[in-house]
Amino acid sequence: MVLLNHDVVSDVLASLWILHTTEWTSEFKPEAFRRHFCQYALISKCWTLSAEVYVFRSACIEWDTRWQSLKSGLTGPRGQALQDCIRVLDVTISHSHLGIPVERLDGIIQLCPKLVELRLRVGPEINTLYLKAQQTTRLRLAFKALSSTLRALQVSFDSRRRKSQVMKQIPELVPLNQLDFVTITWDGDLSHLPTFDPNEWDVRTLDTPFHMEHWPLETNATVTPLNLVQSVGHGFPIPPLIVPTALRVYSTLYSTFHAGGVSPFLTLLGPHLKGVVLQTAFRSVRWPKSCDEVVAACPNLERLLILDCYLSGNGCLVYDPLPMAELYVLEPQDWSIDEPRHMVGSMEQGKTPGGGFTKTRRLDVGEPIQTASHLVYFARQWAAQHDRPVYRKPIVYHPKWPSEAFLGTEETRDMDALARTRLWDLCWAKDMVRKEKTLIALRQPYTALPEAG
Repeated sequence: MVLLNHDVVSDVLASLWILHTTEWTSEFKPEAFRRHFCQYALISKCWTLSAEVYVFRSACIEWDTRWQSLKSGLTGPRGQALQDCIRVLDVTISHSHLGIPVERLDGIIQLCPKLVELRLRVGPEINTLYLKAQQTTRLRLAFKALSSTLRALQVSFDSRRRKSQVMKQIPELVPLNQLDFVTITWDGDLSHLPTFDPNEWDVRTLDTPFHMEHWPLETNATVTPLNLVQSVGHGFPIPPLIVPTALRVYSTLYSTFHAGGVSPFLTLLGPHLKGVVLQTAFRSVRWPKSCDEVVAACPNLERLLILDCYLSGNGCLVYDPLPMAELYVLEPQDWSIDEPRHMVGSMEQGKTPGGGFTKTRRLDVGEPIQTASHLVYFARQWAAQHDRPVYRKPIVYHPKWPSEAFLGTEETRDMDALARTRLWDLCWAKDMVRKEKTLIALRQPYTALPEAG
């Protein structure tokens, strides 16, 4: 084996990080990249030290056993170095027998001293974060220690909750003026939500159907340099750094985008989104109005993933219908068309050598899609021949259903049960969509910057 020095290994892993966090061929869950870096860490000691930086870039702990496993790594021989690696923490607190009790939250926070984004899930019977006086003091000190790095907060309250003081306590622990981005999913009264200064924040609150097995919005917290985050407040003119860069909406697109569901979110977040995942009827491979609106609202969009779940027989309940699931992966060149205009003698910029002029336009609604990066087939071994689009990469065959591939939730229904389910729930496990009030708040400079030119 060729021995590589630490710098070369670091460069290789940095390239692999970009590859694994942007590919849509075999892994679809937001944190799927971790599996690859765990394998790279086994190559040799040199690779271990460099790969662990990415393995611990984000941490998701839902059960107490997971926390104990993570804790053993964070308090081991390389514990301090690994603690400094964590940028995103996804933690669930609950009174479940196997869950993470609220009294451990301060200890968890203390082991993530360089945390940039906190994602907190609050169980149904968690009424307060403040238990005993001593534990309250530790919790306040733990959050205070994050004041130089914490820039994003996402909180989800379980819809089965009965009452809760947590909503009032969160702004006490994390002052809103130190954050760039906040989301709160809540099924209670809107008057209980924190108030944001309209001169500093742009806030949207909507009743929106989201699959809450994961967070619909992903930010740039894992890729923003820590020194840049820590420099905020030290002479830099534009403090907001952490913004949502990906939106995942696993519900019927029509009801989500055209019934007042997500469109205001796109208006707010569109300039920052680089990836959007959504579900729509796409078997005709024609450009739908909903996707047209997404592209119009997201000028920096790099990838549009369109999930299509349907029944054979044109989606109707025909004899022995067969469930189908497909994912189209589109890039800007797939929804933009270059049209030649013959302008002989024109000296305009963009004139081609042959005398024509190329104008780029977006696909018209209903127009056939001619190209795509690739297509993914889920949970089946065969595929019909498609005349269009022309795929730049080979077709991918994934053995699992979307509910398993995207969310990690095991699908227990058989083919007959799937064929009898509602079309819009065809490829998702039962009761995975919760329609709740979702608040998204983004610090004002992000919405003001485009207008300022």
